[in-house]
Amino acid sequence: MEDFVIFIDDEIDVLLKFINRSQLCFHPKYAPEGQFSSCDYPELNAPERNKLIIADNNIVSPICEISRVGSLRDDGQLQKIAAFVTWSRFIHAQVSCGIGLMENDTAHKSTMLGEERKQLFLHALDNIPMQIWKEIAFGVRDCVPDIFLFKKNNEDKTNYELKDDFVLISNEAATAKIVQILRMPYKKPIDKFIEFMYWYADNFVIAESMVMYAALVFAGINNTSYPKGSNSKDYETVIKGIQNQAWDISYITFWSQLYYYETEYNHFLFATDDIMQKQIIIHIFPPGKSYHTLYSIFKEHKKLDELYLSKFGSARKRPFQGMNEDKKIAQITTLRDSMYADLKSIVKDTSPRLI
Repeated sequence: MEDFVIFIDDEIDVLLKFINRSQLCFHPKYAPEGQFSSCDYPELNAPERNKLIIADNNIVSPICEISRVGSLRDDGQLQKIAAFVTWSRFIHAQVSCGIGLMENDTAHKSTMLGEERKQLFLHALDNIPMQIWKEIAFGVRDCVPDIFLFKKNNEDKTNYELKDDFVLISNEAATAKIVQILRMPYKKPIDKFIEFMYWYADNFVIAESMVMYAALVFAGINNTSYPKGSNSKDYETVIKGIQNQAWDISYITFWSQLYYYETEYNHFLFATDDIMQKQIIIHIFPPGKSYHTLYSIFKEHKKLDELYLSKFGSARKRPFQGMNEDKKIAQITTLRDSMYADLKSIVKDTSPRLI
């Protein structure tokens, strides 16, 4: 029997308000700030349109936990996740856990391998009735009945470790450079950003998400988080924080490679409950907004104009031209390793640092 969910009275409006207030799901056109309009329903839900939601690990992990034990320790998070699952069904969207699995297996952040998490995730969306998800979202129940929980013992030891990925390594290198500059005292925010951008433009394929993250961090915008441990005296702590932050930005970068080429019949959305990712997204959407956002963040427009004239537009010299994928990865890996070596020497210097 095909699964279904029943909405009565104003429940759709209540669900929409909850999703919008939580800012859980984004799309460049339909939800650039994580807020959907009921006016877009007919277009977004047209039968010929395919919708895929790429879920971040902070969405995937609790869904897997609910599939395994039926609930979460945090009642608010439980209701929020259930609302997201219900919303995805309402807009007839598929939800992908793929990047979340790769993050966990690559960073060894979970006690279970990706294949087991994949089965938990698929079970949650395919075998737990949508009516139950809806009842949890609306506070009618606080758990999934035992009969619907994942019971199989998975013997598949497959993992989803991501190695030698150009986007992820690029974001690691760029985040390492940001940390290096953050540890340099007595520089104005605009000068930190300009220094980063001159280096970034020379060495990378430009990603708006990384540019915006650098701007928000250097300017100290509210709700902007530095890479964890960025000012630590322990090198391994610094590197771990860089890698975690690089993953967060890579979600947006991977997603952008999909929505950039989407058609009127295929839409790619992104789901997250990470404050930093939300900050980046709302500052770069709708497309083209980031240019104006930078000018509003930094008031010294002359320096930004000089940066643009010397590194972008007709003056842009793109790196990696004529290189195959292996050479590109080798070059960016060398750059990342160089950044890590520089940071190691900085961390060993125990003199006071200001961020």
